[in-house]
Amino acid sequence: VCRHAAGRLTAKGRKSLCYLAQSPLTAGDMLSEAGFMAGVDTAPGVRARVVRTDGTPERVRQKLDSIMQSRNPPDALLVDKSSHAFTALSVLLKKGKYHYYLKDKNHHLRKQQHLGQALPFLFQEHH
Repeated sequence: VCRHAAGRLTAKGRKSLCYLAQSPLTAGDMLSEAGFMAGVDTAPGVRARVVRTDGTPERVRQKLDSIMQSRNPPDALLVDKSSHAFTALSVLLKKGKYHYYLKDKNHHLRKQQHLGQALPFLFQEHH
């Protein structure tokens, strides 16, 4: 799923992707991260980074504030846990711009919201 998400984002012209993951990593988390990086590797000129957090809302906010204020902020964000997704959405809302995608019943990504020039935002809960 993470490989597919990265591929969809790069196909939409996104050039700087960020994957927000929780530590410690499980085997499934490692596979998701590898899939994300593999999806990015198929697109020339695209930068990607993985940012890990302990999962607390405060650390998620701190990490997102840091990456969004960096010299090269991402133009797309993939979040691995639904609990992080809501925190991330609140951070992006405070910044004033976002749109996000959710998987429909056929596992297709569908745009749900758009406000201005926005940062695409995806989340995938691991089962």
